[in-house]
Amino acid sequence: MTHQLKNQTVLVTGGGSGIGRLIAVGAAERGARVILWDLSGVAVQSVRQEIVAAGHHAEAHTVDVSNRDSVAAAAAATGPVDVVINNAGIITGKNLLDATDDAIERTIRVNTLALFWVTRAFLGNMINNHRGTIVTISSAAGLVGVAKQTDYSASKFAAFGFAESLRVELLKDSAGVNSLVVCPYFISTGMFEGVRTKYPLLLPILTDGAH
Repeated sequence: MTHQLKNQTVLVTGGGSGIGRLIAVGAAERGARVILWDLSGVAVQSVRQEIVAAGHHAEAHTVDVSNRDSVAAAAAATGPVDVVINNAGIITGKNLLDATDDAIERTIRVNTLALFWVTRAFLGNMINNHRGTIVTISSAAGLVGVAKQTDYSASKFAAFGFAESLRVELLKDSAGVNSLVVCPYFISTGMFEGVRTKYPLLLPILTDGAH
């Protein structure tokens, strides 16, 4: 992570576990004031306590990023931020015909529509200040289709397109705000616990060294 984070306010959605937790801890270690959002109040408070115990600053909020009202309320409580890391995500992990309508819709709401609600909540202030960074965590499944992940893969393709289109839009307007997209392979924690790869050199499994 080469972005200068010292004294920056960094918001991490889905910060209660997995990649979100790793990002939050890493940002805090680099001097950032970390704001954690997660649907699980227990998980997000646990990560906050972990960061604070290490001598760093962190705040935690229980937020459903797929709900516009929840995002708006949390954004008002959080205040302006320097970096938004759109990390929250879920997966169904079933064949298309086996996935329920509700599960498919929930995946799209959390993995795709939430990007719009969260980013819009903070982007205006960033543009006014002519600085800021929006980071979207897509996935390798947002570049290549994956079996039993039709909803997840589709949502992550959309996430990639969201971040790239936003990047071009901000560049065209000379907004002073960056849009970055990250497409990691799977991490053996959280919703991908125990995942394996046939090609470890090309598609390595990320691991959480703390667990």
